[in-house]
Formats: sequence, C-alpha cells, structure tokens
Amino acid sequence: ASCLVGSEMCIRDRDTVAWLKIDVFDLTGNQLQEGPEEGWQVLFGHNDIFPKLEQALMSKKAGDSVTLTLEPEDAFGESEPELIRSVPLNLLGDNVEPGMKVEGVPGEPSDGRFYTVIGSDENHVFLDGNHPFAGWALKFVVKVLKVEKATPEEVEEMEAPELLEVADLVKEASETKH
Repeated sequence: ASCLVGSEMCIRDRDTVAWLKIDVFDLTGNQLQEGPEEGWQVLFGHNDIFPKLEQALMSKKAGDSVTLTLEPEDAFGESEPELIRSVPLNLLGDNVEPGMKVEGVPGEPSDGRFYTVIGSDENHVFLDGNHPFAGWALKFVVKVLKVEKATPEEVEEMEAPELLEVADLVKEASETKH
C-alpha cells in the first residue's frame, strides 16, 4: 500500500529524506543528547541510522513521533576492551587532556576510528576507541519534522547524520559538569 495520505509524504524504505529530531536518553530517563530543533536530515534505505530505528519510522509522516529502546547491539555496540589502549606520552605531546580525540592510535596504521583520551600517567596516555555510548541500552525519542522524496543529487551527496560527533560533545559537556 502506498503511504501517500492526501498530499502528505511518509517515510518509505528507500530514497526518502526525513528531517528527524532525535533525542537520546539512558534507561533511567537522563537525557544524553538533544537533537537540534531543525532536525537531522536522514536518507532512508542507505544505512544512515540504526536499522531498528529505521524500521520503526517506516510509514511515519511529519508530526509523528516514535519512542524506541535499543539494546547495545542494536545501537552503538558493546564496549570492546581491546579498543582501550595505552600509548607513550611522547607520541601525543604535552597538552593531552581527557576528552581529547585522536584519529587512530599514534604510532600505528590508522584503523579509521577516533580514540578519546580517558587518562594519563607520567609516561602513558590511555585511549578508548569505543563510542561513548557503547555498551549502553538507550531510549530514542524521534519526532518526524518533514518528509520528502530524495532527489538523485541528495542520494549521491547525503552523509550520515553526525550522531557520533554530537554524542561526543554531550559526553564532554557531561564530564565538565562533574
């Protein structure tokens, strides 16, 4: 069945663009991330958001909301101990502070991951390549702001929303509060 109701577009399985306001909470109700009011532009059918979130948004139209709880394996994955690394301090210089990001492990071929500085001692810096929300079950509250058919140009150029960067900013903000 088509999901055109009157003239309203709704989210379909491929090449639909939706503007989504995505707020993320932990299971005790603490807000971890507030999506921008104008929403993130998401292209459906291209693995830009978590598959279970995408499924839950199918056939939704502007004004609809979805609340969904995802286990770690359906969201940012489990925390992997092997992604916590120690590197000699001299590879990173003197101005190393917790929360800083480095791409790849210094002195090794890049694995394309960003590592967060989680601490240091006199000689070493400790890096964590896990996403800040790895290992967490999370509640997503998603409001659909607008839905359109993607143009071929949008399909070509669209990038996944910067959930990761926003999550990192939120983590840094929460760390400075303590």
